[in-house]
Amino acid sequence: MCSFSEEAGGGAFAEKVAAHAMEMGLFIRPLGEVLYLWPPLVVSNSELSQMVELFTEAIQKAESE
Repeated sequence: MCSFSEEAGGGAFAEKVAAHAMEMGLFIRPLGEVLYLWPPLVVSNSELSQMVELFTEAIQKAESE
C-alpha cells in the first residue's frame, strides 16, 4: 500500500499521480496529499472499474519514477 506521507512524496507524489492519470484520460483531483475521484451518480460498474484501473496504473507509474 502506498503512503502519501511527506516521506513518500506527499503532495508532490499526489500531483505526479494526477498528471499520469490525466495523460490517460482520467481526471482526478489532488488536494494536498489526498487524491479523489468523483464519478457521476449514474456511473456504470464497468465505467467505475475502468476508472479504478486507470487510477491504479497512474499510481504505479508515479511510484516507478
